[in-house]
Amino acid sequence: MPQEDVIARRYAKGLAEHAAEEGKVEEVRRDLGSLADLVDPYTGDYNIPELVDFLGTPVAHTQAKLDVTDIIMEKIGIRKTVSDFLNVLILHRRISLLPRINRQFNLIVADLTNEHAATVLTAHPLTADQSARLAAALEKALKAKVRLVQQVEPGLVAGARIEVDGHLLDGTVVGKLESLKRKLLAAQE
Repeated sequence: MPQEDVIARRYAKGLAEHAAEEGKVEEVRRDLGSLADLVDPYTGDYNIPELVDFLGTPVAHTQAKLDVTDIIMEKIGIRKTVSDFLNVLILHRRISLLPRINRQFNLIVADLTNEHAATVLTAHPLTADQSARLAAALEKALKAKVRLVQQVEPGLVAGARIEVDGHLLDGTVVGKLESLKRKLLAAQE
């Protein structure tokens, strides 16, 4: 696991524990997802690159960042738990980890709620329809509730890589080529 994911998991775990204590897991899940969409460069329509640049620059004073984000959070309806969490990330200069924290949070909550967490890596963001169809297909195959956690990885070219409960289904072009290469090399031996 990359170091950024280890750090993101620590933050996500703390937030998940706090949300569970407060009985606000679903509320926090929605708000955190909305907030991650604002700063994740691969989410499409909701991304605000200027906000990401502003929050990431060391030139802007920390208090200015906190003031601006408080106004934005209020305008878009992000509730106090996630707004306060964002302030913690700003103070600790971890705002760039927000999309990873969101993914880790969803995985932790899936464990708490006995859902199967499915991480889907694609070259481009899935549409809402594609996500819904994929979730339905996975739920049918697993005979259990599935929560999709989407991750965009532009280097995949095409296809998708899906990980559910530690099992990997690689349907990417690169994965299929690697599989073909292994088969050809084995046939030559």
